[in-house]
Amino acid sequence: MPDTILQWFKKGWWEASVQDMKYDLSPDKNWLEYGRKNNVGKYKLVEENLVDAKTGEPPLWVNGEPFPLLDDNIANDPDGATKLMYNRFCTFQRGGTFTAWFSYEWIGLEGGF
Repeated sequence: MPDTILQWFKKGWWEASVQDMKYDLSPDKNWLEYGRKNNVGKYKLVEENLVDAKTGEPPLWVNGEPFPLLDDNIANDPDGATKLMYNRFCTFQRGGTFTAWFSYEWIGLEGGF
């Protein structure tokens, strides 16, 4: 945490607490099953961009996780972290426009957040 922000906490200007999530953003069974049945090998990454493996074009819509077998090989996949983020992004975005609590995590001064 940047020292400036730490000082705000020490002075009592800011406070933080750990609380229960008000929304369940985890993928549901149908979403996961669809991806496992229909998306294995359907998508790939080209310069960190998600594309259809057959056409090389970005998909207009993704149903199910684009990389459903990622858990089995993420440690051995050089693109594993990017694929994980696409799985998470597609799962999160399927909810459409909605209102939810906002939060962010600090990674560090050099890496941003």
